[in-house]
Order: sequence, then structure tokens, then C-alpha cells
Amino acid sequence: MILLDTDVLIDVALDRPGHSGPAARLLGLLERRPRMAFVAWHTLSNFHYLVSPTRGRDDARQFLVELTRFVSVAPTDVEAFHYAAFLPLADFEDAL
Repeated sequence: MILLDTDVLIDVALDRPGHSGPAARLLGLLERRPRMAFVAWHTLSNFHYLVSPTRGRDDARQFLVELTRFVSVAPTDVEAFHYAAFLPLADFEDAL
């Protein structure tokens, strides 16, 4: 299983030089292997917030709808949050 970072999605959505090619290839592979990857719940809102100013709210939302046709949203609960809260990671968002 793969957990996709928000930056991978933003690389594709905003066609960021040097990163969009590899990120698009990864998403293409995952599209051919549905449900092999997850995104965190907060990735969806973070992506929308960061991409909407450039691509527009509807386009950002449509990107996420298309993404979730082959990528799952990771289930979560309070226990998972408590676990993540104490992981020795510098990036709290990555822990979540």
C-alpha cells in the first residue's frame, strides 16, 4: 500500500516543473491498479485549499473526485490520531 503525500497531487494539478512528470507517472500506475494507494482525509481539504486559487474551486474538486475513483481515503479514528500525535516525526501532517 502507498500513502500519497499532498505534494504529489499538487505537483500534477499545478504541473510543477521537475516534479509533475514523475508524479503523473505514479498516478497513472495507480490508476491501473485501483485501491493500491490511500490519501489522508486532511489531504483532500489541504489540496483543495492550495490548488483552488490557481485552478478554481470546481476544477480542484473535480480533480479530487477523479482521484478517488482509484485511490482510497484512509480510514481514521481517535485512536489513530493519538498514535500519530506521539510518533517521532518532525512533520506532524505526515504523522497524521
